[in-house]
Amino acid sequence: MAAHAADSAVQAGPATAVQATLEHLRAANAARQALAAAQADWQADRERLKALVDGAKAEATRLEAAAIAAEQAEKTAQGKLTASGIEGDLDRLRQRLADAGAALNAQLDQLRLRFPPGTLTGSTSDTTEPFDAAVARIDAGERAASEVAVEVVTGKKDDKTQAVKLLRVSGAAGWWEALDGAGAGTAQMESGTLRLSEVAEPGQRDAIHRAIAIAEGRSAPAVVLLPEARP
Repeated sequence: MAAHAADSAVQAGPATAVQATLEHLRAANAARQALAAAQADWQADRERLKALVDGAKAEATRLEAAAIAAEQAEKTAQGKLTASGIEGDLDRLRQRLADAGAALNAQLDQLRLRFPPGTLTGSTSDTTEPFDAAVARIDAGERAASEVAVEVVTGKKDDKTQAVKLLRVSGAAGWWEALDGAGAGTAQMESGTLRLSEVAEPGQRDAIHRAIAIAEGRSAPAVVLLPEARP
């Protein structure tokens, strides 16, 4: 029996070694296959990246050519415009409009000194073209000329500055009442200053108070006879 066991051990030894060798070979073969697959994937990615880079370079070249062509076309068009003299005519027209706008604004500034506040607006900022600014001021003045408005303004009464409610009928004349309702009268512009003249008759004061209340919507509309106001 001992001899039979020894023979089995001898037989098992070579079989185990062969099996281990086969396992090593299979593992090595699997490793080579995995390496080959990884190399193939890397090569494919490399080719894709190269294709993307080549495409980007081609697109950059195309865009650069298009930019050069557009710049050349702009230079050609500018040259034709300069040669035709149109650009110079446009510059002269712009200058004439600017000069006319400046003159109109100067005239409006003088007229503004003669009319009650709110009739004509002041000069606009330097960012607005002079002619456009003058047209806007004239439009605003035309709207004001068709309005009856009440505004809180400051004026001079007995050489003292006083805040009052001013009733302006277009730009022709104005009437005022004190903010506390204690006084009322007529208003006119003198050298750019709003001069306030107080009326003495109670009936005239009441008429001014009522007219301002009607204009503000605090009283029902009615015909009111106001004292004469000199423009």
